[in-house]
Amino acid sequence: MNAKVNIQFPEKSFYSAINILDAYSLALDSTTQVKVLISRIKKETQRLIEVEQESSSTPHSFTDIKSLISVAEYLAENYINIFDSEYEKYKNASKNINVKFDAADLSEAYGLAHEISSWFGALLHQIKDELFAIKENSKVLSNVVFTSLERLIYIADFLSESISNTFESEFKKYESEWEASKNG
Repeated sequence: MNAKVNIQFPEKSFYSAINILDAYSLALDSTTQVKVLISRIKKETQRLIEVEQESSSTPHSFTDIKSLISVAEYLAENYINIFDSEYEKYKNASKNINVKFDAADLSEAYGLAHEISSWFGALLHQIKDELFAIKENSKVLSNVVFTSLERLIYIADFLSESISNTFESEFKKYESEWEASKNG
């Protein structure tokens, strides 16, 4: 019996520079938005410190929160520069119409963006925990003075988590496509 077997391998998908530019642009914009919120958190923390110093001879230590904010600012600035650099690199590569990108390129972009947004989420949770410890132990400051800072932290945390989920979804999509094309 001569049976003809037709094996079909999955075709490798290629993407244009627009796809990878979109990934890095989204990462850049998202990191910039988180940086703006971190800057506002820093200002509001400083305001809290000043209010407490005016009201108490022995103010609480905001050292941990200030250190976490500094780390978040550093990460934001560093990754804004990285995402901007990658965007420019692929923008220049897009001028060559023969250049094609595959799922691995997009997986790398979204994977890095997911990792960074997850780090921001972890930092924001830690800042929130430190703030609540100070709020709980403060005998001088009323809960009302913490409201603005809490809201900013919740907004930043929500944004960071939302962005992280988006990037994770895209990362998994392109990673599985890349794995399928390697095995095919």
